[in-house]
Amino acid sequence: MLPSLYKAALFQALAIGLAGWLPAAALTGADSAGTGAGDAGIQKTLDNILAKEGISMGGAFRSQYLHSSISGPSTVDTRRSEEGVEYTSVDFDIRARPNTATQGRLIVRMHQDWRNFFSDIGNPINTRWISIDGNMKGMYRYNAGDYKQKYSPLTLYTAEPDVMYEPTIFASDRQEAMDEAFVGGHERLLQGVNLNFDAALDRGSNPLLREIHFNLMGSRLRNVDISIQNGNKTTDNVEAANAEKYLAASNLDLTLPVGASLGGSYLLIFDKKGSFASTGGNPDTAAQWTSIVAGRAGYDLATLTGAKDWNIGISAEYAMSKDDTNWFAAPNDSALTKSTIDGSALLARLYGSWKPGRAFGVKVGVNYLKNEANYRNELAQSPVFIGERILNIENDSTPLLRRTDDVRTRNYSTFDAMYQHVFKFSPSAATNLWQKAPFSKNAYNSSIMTQGEMAAFAALRADTALQLIMPFGPATPNRGGIQSDVTLSFLDDRIEAQALFASLENVTGVKVDSVRALPVTKFAQMGGGLKIEAGALIGLSLPFTLSGSFIRSSAENGGIAADTSHPSLKVTSDFINAGMQYSFWKRFALLGGYQKIENTINHGGTEAKQTQIHYAGGLDYKVAAGAHLLFSLGRVSVDNPAGPVDTDFSQLQTDLFLTVHF
Repeated sequence: MLPSLYKAALFQALAIGLAGWLPAAALTGADSAGTGAGDAGIQKTLDNILAKEGISMGGAFRSQYLHSSISGPSTVDTRRSEEGVEYTSVDFDIRARPNTATQGRLIVRMHQDWRNFFSDIGNPINTRWISIDGNMKGMYRYNAGDYKQKYSPLTLYTAEPDVMYEPTIFASDRQEAMDEAFVGGHERLLQGVNLNFDAALDRGSNPLLREIHFNLMGSRLRNVDISIQNGNKTTDNVEAANAEKYLAASNLDLTLPVGASLGGSYLLIFDKKGSFASTGGNPDTAAQWTSIVAGRAGYDLATLTGAKDWNIGISAEYAMSKDDTNWFAAPNDSALTKSTIDGSALLARLYGSWKPGRAFGVKVGVNYLKNEANYRNELAQSPVFIGERILNIENDSTPLLRRTDDVRTRNYSTFDAMYQHVFKFSPSAATNLWQKAPFSKNAYNSSIMTQGEMAAFAALRADTALQLIMPFGPATPNRGGIQSDVTLSFLDDRIEAQALFASLENVTGVKVDSVRALPVTKFAQMGGGLKIEAGALIGLSLPFTLSGSFIRSSAENGGIAADTSHPSLKVTSDFINAGMQYSFWKRFALLGGYQKIENTINHGGTEAKQTQIHYAGGLDYKVAAGAHLLFSLGRVSVDNPAGPVDTDFSQLQTDLFLTVHF
């Protein structure tokens, strides 16, 4: 523990030392995106415009009619085969500025369910965001309350599903579902205090440091449910824990004039022992205390040479975690021994680009990673997509298991989980074990998992179509190998092609008992896609875009010879996408999309195959500036492997969605 704290103190001392030297030179505001002095000036001007005294209000009205009917051998005749989602809601985004340096932000939602028009009295107003934010002199920023933050892929980061050339008709639904959970941009949703310092250092016309970014923050990660268990809980189950969990973190990034960059981060994840609420165990030996230290460096040649049409760069990050087992585990109190679980992770990237003109361009990148099995960092590893059934959950022989521990349970499909969400669902008494207790349904969430929860997720709940290779993102433990990607563009970006390839494997074999371990699992991924703006190529005045992609992911393990409990295993998942968007008249556009997932599992020589198909067509109409109407009709079908019981099913979905932004 002392070395980690020492390194954290070193990073903070460096920042303090810089802060003490900076007044000797001119300090100017730096943009947080790190794109240069020109963008910094634009951002500063924008901040000055926005930071005016008074109250401003924005937000969106939404109204949706969504109908889903389920059919097939898997359905239960005695249960509902239809589900309707009909509502009107409004989000108010209120910002109050008593002065130019401080503002308060409040996002509240008023939601009215059409089916409960005369009796929908529970929680008529929902608070979604409250924060006090400040920006002083374009250099000092702070947040108190709710905020979003990210550092780097190995430290503070969210791994989000990535679908190459995803059809627009589906992508908009996924964005809505992710926005509900404040997921996007790889940022973590946190709650606490967040302090930032952003500046550039100049001496005359020569920049000494192009950018300085320093962050210091503290946040609560998990809560303890202290209410009476009568159906009116104060904390959602995905957030509850045996103890309150907290984060203390700091980060420093420097961008130098010659194109080099340096940075470092320190994170401490710990449980508050005084809040320990388990029925058994000693909080001194069961609470968590995990520290993460990371350093990174990079070099961008175009910054040094001033090149406009080409670039070559390299970046690397190395992180170490130290988990105090006397806090994490619960050994016999009379036989405590001081020990830690140590792990490390490395992510390096070499990239380049060349675009000599509007006719052609290319971007290439290669990643090398080596993450040890014991690397522990829930702030970078907790997934934001946890596949669960969304629509038609009441047509199930086991409705109490809405959030099961296995995505391969009855009536689950990747497409239903990815693209659907319901803000307020009023179930039957049997579904929720409490009369008509409303709840939200969404496979996207911002919760921070524990190590035990992530292990259970990897074993049973990871969706092979999206999370087979790196279920926990770039910081996934026990992974080593390369990932590469290339993007080609032609004819002023009217034609674009992408390709990717990955070859990875376990750093160490997974132990099955005290003396035996499985051989390393080998992972592979390859595929590509193409997008064409055909409208411009054939002389249409309005866009006509076609796109498609194919990605194959696989994992293979040889198993242990002559051991029927650990036979060979090979999993292959193919993901196909095809999309069309045709703006045929003024504000009207036709949309179409097709997706197919084929999962094949060979377990000890026995093969099973699952096929999921998703297709939809729709009409998009821009009523006016800020007003948008989308009608779509789609179908999800799942053909599961043959077994004692036929579990095939399909869902027919009709959606009419109107949004008005203000």
